[in-house]
Amino acid sequence: MYRESTFISKNQLWRKTPCCPDRFQQNLLICPQASIIHQKITWGRLPTACRSLAPRTRITNKMNGTLLKVAIVDQQRVFVDALVYRLQNESGIQIVCTADDAGQGSAALIESRPDVVILDADLSQGRAFDIAAEIRRQLSETRILFLMQKVSDSLIDQALRLKAEGILSRDEPLVQLVQAICRAAVRETTYSPTIGARIDFDPVRREFRLRVDPPMKGLTDRQLEILRYLARGDSVKAVARKLFLSPKSVDNQKFRIMSKIGVRDKVALALYAVREGLIQP
Repeated sequence: MYRESTFISKNQLWRKTPCCPDRFQQNLLICPQASIIHQKITWGRLPTACRSLAPRTRITNKMNGTLLKVAIVDQQRVFVDALVYRLQNESGIQIVCTADDAGQGSAALIESRPDVVILDADLSQGRAFDIAAEIRRQLSETRILFLMQKVSDSLIDQALRLKAEGILSRDEPLVQLVQAICRAAVRETTYSPTIGARIDFDPVRREFRLRVDPPMKGLTDRQLEILRYLARGDSVKAVARKLFLSPKSVDNQKFRIMSKIGVRDKVALALYAVREGLIQP
C-alpha cells in the first residue's frame, strides 16, 4: 500500500508517491508498486478521499455537495454485506439500493437514481451488461463500476462499450474499491492492473480499447445487446418489448447478427454466445 498526495491544476493532475516517481503513459498514470491503474483527469477537484488512502474518508457529490448515492448489484451476498458495512463508515456516502439478482434489482436500482453503481460482471447470463445498458438509457449521469472475478476480453469489451468508469478485479482490497468509487464520482476512470494490461488508450477516439480485436468486433452495441437476449432464449417479440423496438427491427437485427458471426439457427447463436463469454450457462 502506498500513500498519495494530489495537486490538481486546470490542465493536469500530478500524483506524487514515495514509492515511485511520476510516470505517464498516454493518458494513464501508473504506479508500479500500487495495485490500481487509473486515468488522469484534466478538470475539477477530487473529493478528500481521492487525496488520501486513510481508512476513513469523506466523499461528497462533486456537483452539489450532497451525499454520494451508491447502489450495489452483486450475487455474492457476503461481499455485499461487507461492502455496505465499509461504506456506511464513510461520511458522505449513502447506500440507496442493494440486490443480488439482476432481474429483481434492475427496477429498484433505476428508481433509486444512484450516482455510482457497482455491478457484478459475472452475473448469470450476462445480465450485468443489460442493467448497465438500461442505466445508460435512463440515468445518463450515473457512473458504473464493474467487478470481475474471471477477467476475459469478452467481459472487458462489453464494459468498455458501455463507457464504464471503472473495471476492477475482485482481488483488490476494499479500500481500493472505495477509492474507485470516489474517482468515479468525478468521472475519473480506474482499472485494476490485470485489466490495464489488456487495454490501451486511443488518443483519437479518446477512449480505452482492447489491445487485441475482441471476438464481437463486427457487432454494434445494439446487436450485442440483442444477441445476449436471444442467446438466453428470449423470443423476438420479447426482446422487442424489453428494448422498445418493433419485432420487425429485432428480427432484421437477428439475421444480421447471424450473418456476421456465421451461424444459421438460434441454437448455434446461443452456443456462440456461451463460447465467447457473453453469457454463462
